[in-house]
Amino acid sequence: MTEPDLVQALLSAVASRDDVATEATVQALAGRRSLLPALRPLLTDADPDRRWWAVRTLALIGGADAARLLVERLADENEPTRCAAALGAL
Repeated sequence: MTEPDLVQALLSAVASRDDVATEATVQALAGRRSLLPALRPLLTDADPDRRWWAVRTLALIGGADAARLLVERLADENEPTRCAAALGAL
């Protein structure tokens, strides 16, 4: 699958409101640093669920670039997203 297809799979899972299925999708994306550019717009999405899952995905991708993006989300207006960003940036 291409990066846009993988991000679309993530968005579909988030839209389903099925956290178990979404977590499984996120786990499948772990370590895929090539997804960073495609995930970046989700970090400022109006939907807090999309932002939270983007942060969760970045935490599993890991690496310095993902950590920098996570640190930026420490100022997110949504408390769960801020908490996930803080844990993911560790």
